[in-house]
Amino acid sequence: MLKNLSIAILLFIRSQAGAQSYTIDRTSVDFGAVESWKNDTAHFYLTNRSAKTIFFLPTLPADDIQVFISSKAIAPGATIHIGLVYYTERKGRFSKTVSLFFSGSNVPLTLSVKGTIKEFDPSALVRCPSLEPSHEDIKKMVPVSIVVRDLKTNLRLDTATVSITSKNGTYACGHGFGNEAYVALVPDGKYNINVSHNGYKPWKGENIFEQGNNTFIVYLEKSDLIVPVEIPIVKVVPIDTTVMYIPSTGFSSLAYKSNNIVFLIDVSGSMKDSTKLKYLKTSMKQLISILRPQDFITIITYASTIKVPIENISGSNKGKLDSCIDKLVANGGSRGAEGVRMAFNSASKHFIKNGNNQVILSTDGLFNDKTFTEDAMYQMASENAEKGIKLSVVAFGKNTAALTFLETLSNNGKGAYIRILNREQALSALIEEIKKQSYRL
Repeated sequence: MLKNLSIAILLFIRSQAGAQSYTIDRTSVDFGAVESWKNDTAHFYLTNRSAKTIFFLPTLPADDIQVFISSKAIAPGATIHIGLVYYTERKGRFSKTVSLFFSGSNVPLTLSVKGTIKEFDPSALVRCPSLEPSHEDIKKMVPVSIVVRDLKTNLRLDTATVSITSKNGTYACGHGFGNEAYVALVPDGKYNINVSHNGYKPWKGENIFEQGNNTFIVYLEKSDLIVPVEIPIVKVVPIDTTVMYIPSTGFSSLAYKSNNIVFLIDVSGSMKDSTKLKYLKTSMKQLISILRPQDFITIITYASTIKVPIENISGSNKGKLDSCIDKLVANGGSRGAEGVRMAFNSASKHFIKNGNNQVILSTDGLFNDKTFTEDAMYQMASENAEKGIKLSVVAFGKNTAALTFLETLSNNGKGAYIRILNREQALSALIEEIKKQSYRL
């Protein structure tokens, strides 16, 4: 147990190629006045813009500061987490600064955190620092998309300069959705919007960006004289927008709802077949590759016992999800009925309002729970479907009775009945299902 109270700040670090060594989206976090401090988490985004691996150099901060890091190397394309923890027992105003050093530069990266602690949450004494972002922190981040068009022609303008500003700082919006919009991942709240384009009058306005209200369209009017637009110099740093869209799949926040997906996976002995679990793993990994930060995954496995190796993890944590899938091994009985109940409970616990809430059962046969009845399962699926939680089934095997039961179960759950018979189907089956269920009508 920590003797002092802690303020944990996590830094998400993502790598890209580019001319500069690295950029960071902001260097200061102001928590403001906090009524009940719960070791709140703030996020920073640092991008490796060089073609070489950058190394985090040992840092010796003040006695009341501790730095955590998941990896000392930031390879191009890699992502690491850094945790900055400030220990205090005092209420009131605080302001702390830490200098971090990276290879290839003698200039430190200076990060600061400030705020006012009014009271401490009782759990603050026992909470340990974590490099894992909390569900609450991710839910507060909004995938903003701003579309810029010509006022008269309504044609999209692809070379505008777009930035949004709040009390926390200024964010540059980069291209996203196949260059159809300017995007950024920012905390929810009120923002001033600034848009400029050569040959057009500068545009300024404001909007409140939040989940469900994250898209904004700006119409620019041409200038009387077409002259280059002078852009005021502001301290703006680009945000890594690679998490916002996947051009190859079109799984954009603009077109698809947030997802709360619970995978219920049969890992009983019958799934040892050389292709069943293999095809399922392939399909799950393909889906995970396109998931966004606002998509959340739970994985529940059942055989002789039921386990929950992953609960409500953000789609941005692809490494952890892929690792869990790689470790799936088939062996034992088939307590599927109890697993279905647990899956529905999990989906209900983490329900996303106005999102796609879905259980995906993957199995090759009937359940052998002592209390299992088909009618009870049909009723459970139907009742949860009425609550907004769908049930889809990925069915393997050739047992006619089992396949009939599973298809009827998916119908009662208002989901899909999916068969994966080869690798080609595995590559697209789950992606197509989730895109279908989460598409914004």
